[in-house]
Formats: sequence, structure tokens, C-alpha cells
Amino acid sequence: MNKILLILILLFNAIILQSQNDTLYLNLDDCKNLALENNYKIKIANSRKQVSEHLRKSAKTKFFGEFSFTGQYLYTNKAFKLKNQNLFFPVLPFWAIDQETMGLNENIMENPLINGILANPLTGEVMYDSEGNPAFLLYSYLPEDQLVFGTHHNFMFGPGFIQPIYLGGKIKNIYKIAQASESISESQVKLTEDEILFNIEEAYWRVITLQEKEKLAIKYLKMLERLIEDLENIHQEGIITYNDVLKAKVKYNEVELQYIKANNGLALSKMALCQIIGLPLYSEIKLENEISELPILPTIPTNMEEKISSREEIKILEQTEKIALANQKISQSRFLPNIAVSANYLFTNPNPYNGFEKEFGSDWSLGLTVNIPIFHWGDRIHTMRASKSLMEYTNLQLQEAEQMIQLEIMQTWLLFKEAVKKVDLCEKSLMQAEENLRLSRDSFNEGMIPLSDLLEAQAMWQSAFSSLIESKSELKVQEIAYRKTTGQL
Repeated sequence: MNKILLILILLFNAIILQSQNDTLYLNLDDCKNLALENNYKIKIANSRKQVSEHLRKSAKTKFFGEFSFTGQYLYTNKAFKLKNQNLFFPVLPFWAIDQETMGLNENIMENPLINGILANPLTGEVMYDSEGNPAFLLYSYLPEDQLVFGTHHNFMFGPGFIQPIYLGGKIKNIYKIAQASESISESQVKLTEDEILFNIEEAYWRVITLQEKEKLAIKYLKMLERLIEDLENIHQEGIITYNDVLKAKVKYNEVELQYIKANNGLALSKMALCQIIGLPLYSEIKLENEISELPILPTIPTNMEEKISSREEIKILEQTEKIALANQKISQSRFLPNIAVSANYLFTNPNPYNGFEKEFGSDWSLGLTVNIPIFHWGDRIHTMRASKSLMEYTNLQLQEAEQMIQLEIMQTWLLFKEAVKKVDLCEKSLMQAEENLRLSRDSFNEGMIPLSDLLEAQAMWQSAFSSLIESKSELKVQEIAYRKTTGQL
């Protein structure tokens, strides 16, 4: 049944591979480059970086004046009427006007006719109208319909310019926030890249580990095949019972199952690696088949401040602290006056500069605006206190992060050291297991030990070999983990 299952798995893999492109031969650097080009998380982080870059450029433009063009069309239903009746204005001779005060002379009533006032020719008394006002000899007449202005169609348009002079430092600190945000997005891109590179290392060495275990299982199977062949020959000579042959075949079946598991795990690990580097899941890839040079353990970490400052998490918190400081200054600027100058050129129709004629008139203007905050019910005070508390909060976060990173660096260094020692012990264990296997094989051939001891020696050799493969892979992963914590990726 195990052989049938193995054949079905191989046929299934062959069908899948036949539908795929040619095999890709990749090393670790190839996988990293593909991931940096194709991984969606990195693409998302780069898009966020572009957003912050454009926002920073937008904030920089606030230092300069703003040009605009405003246009307005207004349709009115009724015209403006200054008076609701005809107007009559009295006409007086110039001597009736006091040239100093420009008012009526005090003696205007003494000689009314001479001064243009209507009087009774018989009595000489001044005549009055129905409202009790003196009646004049002459009046100027202004009809009611001549005091109407405005039209249905009204136009107003023109360019304008406004330049902030002093806003209490708001623009400068907004620009600092935009700069810090851009730096944070750059650090987030680097963090994402580091995380992807670390995941690639893990996935890559997992594939290498399973490839080596697959090769080990094949080697073990061949060893058992030779042993079974020898046992069958010995059984035919009547030296051993068939039960010993069956014991070896059972062990062969167990190792065959291990090979199937390693093969399945290898296929899944390759799919996981393809997903990280941005290739189709069923792409056929081939990696380097062995773990080449093993890393050397560095000395105990020194210059902690330098290593901590190189971490992107610290850079992000430092920029966050700058943002909090800029926000605090912006809150303080709300207590300060705002000053701006403006310049405008205006075209209007009807023309107010020419009797509201239906034509375009124009004029320019200059302005200075000053806004001084006086009373705000404590709003600005509470905002300033909140920004101060935020500043303290970000500072505490930074201090805590520095301590945690220092602890993390020491932890990864110790794990790195442990992994180096583990490889050394596994190499010694494999040497001992190989020697034990050689002695056990010789002793079995000479009939000095039973078959179970030989099978046990083979199993110990296989276990020691497998542990060495795992320890080497773990050492590679611990190396990249240490470099990641010390900001050396």
C-alpha cells in the first residue's frame, strides 16, 4: 500500500509539473530579489511612502502665496429702486447759501422772493406746503423711474493672491510633521523588507532542510534495501529466520513513510516560498541542495546605543516624538495672532464705477488681515495640555522600546550562541553514530549482535544525521534573526 501511495503521489506531482513553466533554479539572493520586487506587502508599503512624500511636498507649498481666480454669475429677479416716488429738489440762488457753513443763510426768510422762496405778494408772508415746509419758486424734478439700477444678469470675476506673513509657526510645524511622516513611511518600508527577508530565510532554509531530509531518507532506504537483500540471502542459507527479514522490511516501510512525509512537506514548503517571493504557487523551483558556509558567532554585543539607534522601530518612535513636539508648537501658536496680506483685481458687470451701466468695470485692491484670538472658553488651553501629554507619552514609549530592543539583541545573541554549540554537538553525535553503525555492521556480519541492534544503530545514525541538518538550518535562521535585531539586514 505504501508503494502504491508513493507512485500516486509521484504521478500527481508529474501531472502538475507538466502544466507549469520550466524549472527555476534559485539561490537565496534570487529569492530575496524576487520578493522585494513582487511581494504585495512591500508594494503596499511603497505606495504609502509615495502618499507621505506627496503630502510633504504639499505642505511645503504652504510657505508660498496662493493665486486664485474667482468668478460669479448672479441672476436677480428685481432691480434695485432707491425711492418709491418722484423727487423734487428746491432751486436756490447761490447767495442764499452761506459759503462758510454751506447751509442756508439765517436771513433767508427776510427777503423770501429774492432768496427763491414763494411769498404772498400782498402781505409778503412766506407760503408753506401741506407738510409745513417753505414753498420755493423753482424745483428740480427727478422721476422715480430714474432711480432704478441693476439688471437680471450680474457678473463678477477676477484674480486674487494671498500671502501668509505670520501664523504663529503653524506652517513650519505642519511641514515638520509631513517630513516626519515621510521618514516614518520610509522606515515602515524598511521594516516590511526586513520582515519579508527574514520570512524568506526561514522558508528557504526550511526547503533546504526538507530536501536534505529527503536525500537522507533515500540514502537510508538504499541502506535498508542492501540489508534486506543480504538478510534474504542469509535466510536462504538457513542462518537466520524469516522473522529477521520481516523486521528489516518493517523498518523499510517506516522509513518509506518518512520519505513520503518529507516529500509532501517539501512540496508545501516550496509553495509557501513561492507565495512569499511572488511566484505562482505551483511553480517548479530548485534550490541549492546543501547548507554551505556556516556563520561564525560574533563577540558579545557592544555599542548597544549604536545598534539600538539603527533599528527602524526606534527611528519611527523618534519621528513620532518630533510629530508630537510639532503638534505641541501648533497648539501654542493658536494663542498668537495671524497676519496675511492679499491683492485682488475685480471685474464687475454692471459697472458700479460708471452709473451701473451694462458694461464691465474693474479695480484693484490691497489688504492686510490681522486676527488676534482673545477668548476661547479654554479650548486652546486644553488642546495645548493634551499635546504636552502626548509628547510625554511618546517619550516614554521611546524609552521602553530602547530597553526592549536591548533585551531582544541579547536574547538573539544567546540563541545564536546556542545554535552554534548545537551544530558542534550534532556533528560529534553524527561521527559517533557513524562509528557505532560501522562497528554494529561488522559485529552483525560476524554474528556477534542480533539484527535489532544493527537496526537500532542505523536508526541512531539517521536520527543524528537529521538532527545535524536541522541544527544547521536553525543556525542559519538564528544568524538572520540576530542581524535583524541589530539592524544589519
